[in-house]
Amino acid sequence: MDITTETIDCDGHGGFDCVRYRFDYGGEDRALLDELRDDGERLAEGSDGRMARDSSRGRSADTQSVDGISGVLAEWVWKDWLTRTAERRDTGADVFQYDEWDTPQEQVDITVDRGRGESAAVEVRSSFPYTGAEKAVCTHFDVIGWYNNEVKKREIRKDYYVRVLFPFHKSNFWTEFESNSFDVYLAGGAPRAMLEDSPHAEDKPFTPHWDDSSDGGQRGTYRVISPIANAMDTPAITDEMVA
Repeated sequence: MDITTETIDCDGHGGFDCVRYRFDYGGEDRALLDELRDDGERLAEGSDGRMARDSSRGRSADTQSVDGISGVLAEWVWKDWLTRTAERRDTGADVFQYDEWDTPQEQVDITVDRGRGESAAVEVRSSFPYTGAEKAVCTHFDVIGWYNNEVKKREIRKDYYVRVLFPFHKSNFWTEFESNSFDVYLAGGAPRAMLEDSPHAEDKPFTPHWDDSSDGGQRGTYRVISPIANAMDTPAITDEMVA
């Protein structure tokens, strides 16, 4: 596994730092990726087949599998990055995940215990910008906060919402996953207060790029900061979360 910081320069925004994880399935990362694949497939098997963003549409078995594995992997890279940073800086923060929640609305992807009697709930959102991370950060993609629809009407607002980008088409997931150069980008995020108060924040319908919306299915409304470059980059939001 290779971990590097890459700066994306967006017109009008300056430099936005992302952290790139590069995995090698043919090398030392195979065991880890196989474990994450197993976890993701178990998650997919337990899914009811509906997108949280859409109460009326079903998902194919392969889509459920990719969604489950990419979601588990997205959470893993942020947990790993936050843990590494906290240990390197000796902040005393503990980064962990719960296995079970009473209701889907209460589910938290990652919890950061800052050791001062404070904890922060972190939601991880992942996407597949097939035109690459640069266009995603600068123009095409948002930091995605809370949402409401017929499936999740009362989702609890988390303390932080962070981004993961898979810079290829979702249909190529398996080819990329089993390659020797599988890239995953941690692309910043936003605290709840920024999503509530930023001049760049708004409520908007959200339709995934891979989804055919022509059947008039029920879409969710998301709170977003658009584009990602208007939020905090990866080092900045990491510093805040593990301080």
